[in-house]
Amino acid sequence: MRDPEPVEIFSEHTLFKGLNAQEIETLKQTSTEQEFEPNHVIIEEGDLTQDIYLLVEGEVAVLKWNEARFSQILLGTINKGEMFGEMSFLDGSPRSSTIKALKKTKVLKIARDSAALIPETFAKMVVNIASANINRLRGINRQFVKNLERKEEQTKIQESIGHFLLFQYLILGFSIFAAWLYPHPLQAYLPWLIALLPSIALLKIFKFPLNFFGIGKDHLFKIVLHALTFVFIIMISTYLLEKYALSNSDLLTQYFSLKPQLIPLSWSWAGLALYAFAQEFIGRGILQNSLEKLLNDKKRSYFIWLNGCFLFLFFLPLGLTTSAIIFLINLPLGYFFKLEKNLAGVFLIHYLLLLCKTLIL
Repeated sequence: MRDPEPVEIFSEHTLFKGLNAQEIETLKQTSTEQEFEPNHVIIEEGDLTQDIYLLVEGEVAVLKWNEARFSQILLGTINKGEMFGEMSFLDGSPRSSTIKALKKTKVLKIARDSAALIPETFAKMVVNIASANINRLRGINRQFVKNLERKEEQTKIQESIGHFLLFQYLILGFSIFAAWLYPHPLQAYLPWLIALLPSIALLKIFKFPLNFFGIGKDHLFKIVLHALTFVFIIMISTYLLEKYALSNSDLLTQYFSLKPQLIPLSWSWAGLALYAFAQEFIGRGILQNSLEKLLNDKKRSYFIWLNGCFLFLFFLPLGLTTSAIIFLINLPLGYFFKLEKNLAGVFLIHYLLLLCKTLIL
């Protein structure tokens, strides 16, 4: 679509609404067309200029100096067809903000002194500016209400997640206690299996959708490919570690295997899959995801470490080794889940590692 020529602005822009042909012709003679490259400052905050600008092409940023931050903050942007500089044009006050071109920009500048020479024209322009600012204020108010409603909704969601997380920790705590009362070689695996059904029931009570916790079909092929690559790297690293650094240690073996004699091979694969799903669904999908949303921590990833610390403390009754392994495994799988946002990847990694170790042993 063809950009409007500056001369067409006079017949189309709301600033000139109600002006007759003679008044428009006079403004044409006194207006100036200007072009600016990206990052060029068109208006500096505090300047005493009083011109008004119509944006013919491009986009500009509205910046305000912040003493507390000792830097400029972005108030918003102005796009093609809008105007800026109208406040100083109206009352002659110093510029209240800085205007900087974000891309190649073309403007039409109208000097206040030239417009003021024709009182009737100036009065009509003042009315049009007031009308435009009122409409802009209405839009700002609507956006403010939407943002407020969105913030209130987010607060409600965070409160609900907080309550949900509390109950989930109680479920996991009781599951660990139940496993502790039942001395068995599989004791470290039982809490996840015991907590699985109550956790699913809790989701239903709080009416959280499953995709809220990473269960979905999006980008499955890419996720599976990444998971297989991850497993390959882990297996090679584990082999080298056990061969050259941990030849006398069975620490990794304790975690990555279920003793074959404890579970018949005919159904152990299904048991491994159920266990891997239970741990990833609760540990990553529910606990880690809930902490991320509760803390609104999307950049620093503190929630991954916090989740690991919680799990470490929860599993201490089952032994320091079990707690330490769960904490260490939580970190790489936690970051993998953060990147993929889907349980399929971490489940596949966990299951394949368990399966490989079981078959090897």
